Amino acid sequence: MKKTILLLSILIISSSNLYSQNSDYTLSTGIGLSYFNEDTQDASPVGVSFSLSVYNFYFGFASNLAKGKGEELDYSSSETYNANKTSVAVINFGYIIDLNKFGIVPLIGYGSSRKIYEDPISFDTYFYGDRESKINFGVKGMYFINDTIGITLGIGTYEMLTAAINFRF
Repeated sequence: MKKTILLLSILIISSSNLYSQNSDYTLSTGIGLSYFNEDTQDASPVGVSFSLSVYNFYFGFASNLAKGKGEELDYSSSETYNANKTSVAVINFGYIIDLNKFGIVPLIGYGSSRKIYEDPISFDTYFYGDRESKINFGVKGMYFINDTIGITLGIGTYEMLTAAINFRF
């Protein structure tokens, strides 16, 4: 996974010279909310999202930021129990198809979920269960209201709904 992220980062940086400075998405970032297609039980299926667009290349990350109580451990004991929480996250990559003030972003991404287990030894502790991987296919629409502020709405297979406010630099 680290090699894939490094390869995509190098591709984005090296190919950015090929695109003109007139692109509406030269550099923009977004902050928003996402709703995941995952049974998170007591942990919320709603998470925070962050995106970055360099020229027409799109990168996004979202997570529900769920964790257990206390200190994280790497092991379990006979007292370990399921906390009825699930931690979810997704990383998306896409390319912005520029249509004047509006952009369409077809996405492909990697999503994962991990159950959270708690273990009250002498103090509260928790650890994550095995990772379950998912593929996210989706599409987002971006609309810039003026030169600096825009909105993004999207749907996907794992990151089901997303909404964000974008800022262009």
